[in-house]
Amino acid sequence: MMRCISILALSCLAVATILPSGPGYGLDSTDVSSCDGMIAFSSSHEGNPEIYLMKMDGSALTRLTDNQNRDGYPAWSPDGARIAFYAYEDSTTWSINVMDSNGENRTRLTGTAGVRDAAPVWSPDGTTIAFSRVRDDRHEIWVMDPDGGGQRRLGDFDGFAPQWSPDGSQLAFCTVPRGEIFIVAADGSSPRQLTDNEVDDMWPAWSPDGATIAFMSGERDHHQIWLMNADGSGAKRLTNNGYDDWRPMWSPDGSKIAFLSFREGKAGIYLMNSDGSEERHLTPFSDYALQVAWCPK
Repeated sequence: MMRCISILALSCLAVATILPSGPGYGLDSTDVSSCDGMIAFSSSHEGNPEIYLMKMDGSALTRLTDNQNRDGYPAWSPDGARIAFYAYEDSTTWSINVMDSNGENRTRLTGTAGVRDAAPVWSPDGTTIAFSRVRDDRHEIWVMDPDGGGQRRLGDFDGFAPQWSPDGSQLAFCTVPRGEIFIVAADGSSPRQLTDNEVDDMWPAWSPDGATIAFMSGERDHHQIWLMNADGSGAKRLTNNGYDDWRPMWSPDGSKIAFLSFREGKAGIYLMNSDGSEERHLTPFSDYALQVAWCPK
C-alpha cells in the first residue's frame, strides 16, 4: 500500500516534460481579473520543475518561476493577486514562498535547514496560510500569516495536505502513515476521522459550497477520484479506469473537478464535471503536469 508520505514525496520530485518552447510572460499584476478561467500548475521546462499558468483550453501557457531547483504546489490567494508555493532547496530542506500573480516579488516565508515544508493553502479570508511540514520524520500541519509571521503547529496530530473549508472554520487533511482523511477545527481542536478503509484515502478537497469533499482513494498505482459528504457519508466513485488518478481540485463555481492522471506513463491534467461525466484531457501537449490550482476568480 502506498502511504501518504510516498505521494507527497513523489509529487514534489522533478519529472521530465515536453512543453512548447519559448519564454513565458507573467500576467499584469495590476489586473488580477486576467487570471479568470486560468489554472496554475507545476511542470518541467528545460529540465526543471517550475510554476506555469494556462487557460482552461490549454492556451496562453505562461511560465511564472525560474529557479535552479524545483518550484511547485501553487496556491492562489483568495483575491487572485498572489500565489503561495513550495521550493525545493535541497533533499532535506523545502520552503514556502509567495509571489505576485505575475511571478514578481518572490519572497521566502519558511526554510529551516532539515525541515521540509510543502503544499501551502490560503484560508478563505486570506489571513492565514496552512502548510505541511516534515521534521524529524514527523508529519505536521502548520499555519502562519501571509508574511511568514506567527508560525505555529496546528494541534498535536500527524498529517499533511491541509485544505480549508469554504467558511474557514475547519481544515481537512490526510493522516500518516496510513492514509485516512480527517477534519479539524481551524484552531486545531476536535479532530474527527471521516474515512476508514484498507486502502489509502488522500488529498481531500472541499466543494465550494462545503457540502462535499473530493479525494483520491486506492492502492499503489491505482488511485481513483471519489466524492463523499462533508461528514464522511455517501462516498461514491467518480473515475473508474486502469490508471492512477490524483489530487482533485474544484472549480470556483463547483461545476468541475480538475485532477491528475498518470496515463501512458505521463502525469497530465484532466477535467470532468463534478458528477464524473465528460472527462477530458486538459493539457494539449505531452507532459508531466502536477499540482493544479484554479484561479479563485
